[in-house]
Amino acid sequence: MSDPETPPPDVSPRLANVQNAIYSVIENSKKQQWTITNYVILVYAAIFGLSQALKFLGITERWVFGVLVAVVGGYAILLLIQIQKDLERYREQLEAFHTQTISNKDWERYQLKPYEYPLRRGGWFLVALPGVLLIGAGLVIYSLWRS
Repeated sequence: MSDPETPPPDVSPRLANVQNAIYSVIENSKKQQWTITNYVILVYAAIFGLSQALKFLGITERWVFGVLVAVVGGYAILLLIQIQKDLERYREQLEAFHTQTISNKDWERYQLKPYEYPLRRGGWFLVALPGVLLIGAGLVIYSLWRS
């Protein structure tokens, strides 16, 4: 953090653009996490609907649909984890930016604190979204093999 007696440097338009770009990337990354989850659920629904429409599924079709569900779900979970790692990097960049541009006096006045574990920020969503994908996959696979 900067010297408390020295006011922080004015943020140039170029630095303001950098800050806004980082915020934009964070916002878009969060939207991507939800979009991935929603589309995978739609794929699960399509597989479930197709399996119901076929009336009779042989062992081969059940295995094909089951593997498809597992591959789609696994790939989506890997994407969600990668996005979360990217978010960690973006948040670290943003925090470094704020550390250089906000005075110690303002850090104290507004009770600002550096975030110690950027990967954990939003971690509950990283647990919830794959959880939805895993539960959905389990339900579809169960429905394929129940009869």
